[in-house]
Amino acid sequence: MTSAAGASQKFAHVLFVADVGSHSSFHVGDEAMLECNLLMFRRLLPAAQFTVVSLDPATTRELYGTAAVPRLGFSDVSSDRQAELERIDHWVDSAKYLPNSLPDALQTLLEADLLVISGGGNLSSTWPEHILERLALVRLAKARRTPVLILGQTIGPGLIDYDKQLVAEILNSADWLGLREANSVALALSLGVPLERIDYQLDDAITLLPAPSPLLPSSPSSKRNGPLIGLTLHPVFALDSPNNWLNFLAAELDRVIEATSGHVLFIPHLRTMENGRDTGDRAIGQALARLLQNPATMTVADVSSSAETLWLTQQADVVISTRYHPLVFALTKAIPCLGLPTDHYTLIKLHGALSHANRESDLVFLNENRWEGLAERIIELCQVRHYSLIQREAWEKLLKQTCLAREACLGELLEGLANTAQAAIPMRIGSTTLIKALAKIVDRPKLFSASAAREALLQGVIEHWQVAAQEAEKYVFDLKRTLQLKNSEIEALIHANHSASVAIRELSSQGVIEHWQTAAQEAEKYASDLKRTLQLKNSEIEALVHANHSASAAIREASTQGIIEHWQTAAQEAEKYALDLKRILHLKSGEIESLREALNHANHSASAALTREASSQDIIEHWQTTAQEAERYALDLRRVLHLKDNEINSLTKP
Repeated sequence: MTSAAGASQKFAHVLFVADVGSHSSFHVGDEAMLECNLLMFRRLLPAAQFTVVSLDPATTRELYGTAAVPRLGFSDVSSDRQAELERIDHWVDSAKYLPNSLPDALQTLLEADLLVISGGGNLSSTWPEHILERLALVRLAKARRTPVLILGQTIGPGLIDYDKQLVAEILNSADWLGLREANSVALALSLGVPLERIDYQLDDAITLLPAPSPLLPSSPSSKRNGPLIGLTLHPVFALDSPNNWLNFLAAELDRVIEATSGHVLFIPHLRTMENGRDTGDRAIGQALARLLQNPATMTVADVSSSAETLWLTQQADVVISTRYHPLVFALTKAIPCLGLPTDHYTLIKLHGALSHANRESDLVFLNENRWEGLAERIIELCQVRHYSLIQREAWEKLLKQTCLAREACLGELLEGLANTAQAAIPMRIGSTTLIKALAKIVDRPKLFSASAAREALLQGVIEHWQVAAQEAEKYVFDLKRTLQLKNSEIEALIHANHSASVAIRELSSQGVIEHWQTAAQEAEKYASDLKRTLQLKNSEIEALVHANHSASAAIREASTQGIIEHWQTAAQEAEKYALDLKRILHLKSGEIESLREALNHANHSASAALTREASSQDIIEHWQTTAQEAERYALDLRRVLHLKDNEINSLTKP
């Protein structure tokens, strides 16, 4: 496939979005789709520069020889998505005036001529962070009139109302929308996507080229009487009752091995390293091998590159998988395979993969948490494991023609986008195939009934926790607002304490002034430390208010008539503030009584000060005593702060 001159000049910089990770978090299928899409666009746009949004930019640069930038980083997503949507709106606005403040991915998009979202199955409420990341990129792209191409997607099937609106916006913003299952096409149409923009396609990784793996230096089938059975399981399937699931699978495999003299090659697709140990697919394979009557009848491979994983899969005589891409890899060589769906999501994907080859019957459905008749189905495939040479060659020829035709359509679209503001959508290949696929899901309503019933049950649980999460978020919001008020109150108390320190220094002799200047500086430093906590609980604030009142009373005792009148006014204002603070913090009855006693004591002390005179020496002695008491109080307060830190932290967690 050759490039078009106009498109090659127009689209000089392409930003790719893909769900790709690092060596320690590696997903074969996601990496394979990106690899194939990059190769295709390098053929279509040979002069273009490519940048990939990645979990680990360094690993992506190493694997694909492209520039790479970090993801936008949506985490701890709110239940109603409002905080994240405000963040996205802020980014789009900032692009006009403060582009350098944007995350690297969005800054790169400002310089790009084309946005391509690589294949995946994450436009689902299970992964709201991916929905939001793609929404942010699409919104900025459309604001700048940058074309958007979306390739090889599974949509949903689980979408809550909030996410359904966001996904609809993403899909309707695309100039080209590639969908790999008829169910995804039906959902996209229900979300308002025009049929003429939809490409019903094979998976993006269907064009991946194999690379021999050192795990099998030569064809294992030539050294073995029985068949080689490729097996891939993902850890999620075993979360509810791993021992029951694995014991059932081990018993079924033992029956297969005994009947066929076969050997099982476990081919993991997901590596997840935790504390130096792979807890992804390989951990499930190792646990399963230990349960076999003869563990030597199973080889558990390490996670390999996408190309090597494809090659390993193609060496098998039969492929069994709960994952999607092992079936895609098997179909490239017409290898018999069985899909083992574990929920509605995996059922949609596995059914979609097999339907492209008219092999929907190669699904084994769950019945009471068991794949009914699994051993018999595997044995049957092993006995008739090879399609005829003519059948395989015809299938491989059809795959090649379909992929070339799709690439040609994309080239025409790019040329049209380069030459006009809105390109005419080229005629899609395989519309008859799409109609047949849609007809199958309409004519077989019972196919998804069991998984749909379970999804309905799960949806009820999701809605319950969604309401609970919204209530928790509201509580956290109210708590943050209260803490902000507390912060303002603490600032006022610190300011009053600072003013008191200034007044004391003005009343003292020179030697005492220097002493109390140092004390005041230390007090101010301590107050600054208090300010940084920002999360004092009611008892701590009450103690500060009491301390402030005591300081005000002492100042009135030591001052002349003019100063006394000034601090009487300040005491009255402090009393008003204390009443306001009671209303904000819902002071308990005992705390209110303590406040009243403190205020009565302050008024009594102020009255007593009107009837007596104090010498400078008396003032100094009084403030020395007060400072010692303040130091003792500060020590007590620090102990209280230490005890309350954990309580404050737990209250502020969402």
